[in-house]
Amino acid sequence: MMNVDQEALRRYAQSVLGMLQREHPHDNSAGHLSMENWEWPTGVALYGIWKTYQLTGDEQNKAYLIDWYDRWLFKVPAPHRNVNTVCPMLALVCLYQETGNAAYLEPIRSWARWIVGEMPRTEFGGLQHITIWNKHYQQLWSDTLFMTCLFLLKAGQVLAEPTWAEEAKYQFLLHAPDNPIYLLVAECCLFSFFLS
Repeated sequence: MMNVDQEALRRYAQSVLGMLQREHPHDNSAGHLSMENWEWPTGVALYGIWKTYQLTGDEQNKAYLIDWYDRWLFKVPAPHRNVNTVCPMLALVCLYQETGNAAYLEPIRSWARWIVGEMPRTEFGGLQHITIWNKHYQQLWSDTLFMTCLFLLKAGQVLAEPTWAEEAKYQFLLHAPDNPIYLLVAECCLFSFFLS
């Protein structure tokens, strides 16, 4: 385990969370500096809060996550489903693993089934980078791995759904440096961490 100055991490995390919770009257980020939406920046922040909770054990972080999902999980209308709006689901499946809250199960299953069964694909079976604004026809973007595939992998592991985990691994392999279809920079070693 890495040696972490937990107090410094807690202060930094609270500072970032505080910034995200404040109003930003001159915010040109289309709401990306706010926790009051269901989009990829919020999903990244939620996962960061989860990881901070894991490292520090600060129950305030866990309580924040529970409160956020209590407010957002069953809002009507439900969020538009695309690569970016899957992102908040990663912290949810982590929270489910910790709390066992059965209310989280159906949303986790529903989003995972949508990814595997309905999300548009490229001709080689990659998850097409669809967003609310653009279908990005036949485009495979590496941020899909974080936005969508980490959730699918974790959900497959936690809910004992091996087909979900295998699908996530397949998506990572499509991005792998030795894949002749989609080449990446050879020095990248990110994938071995996620696939092990």
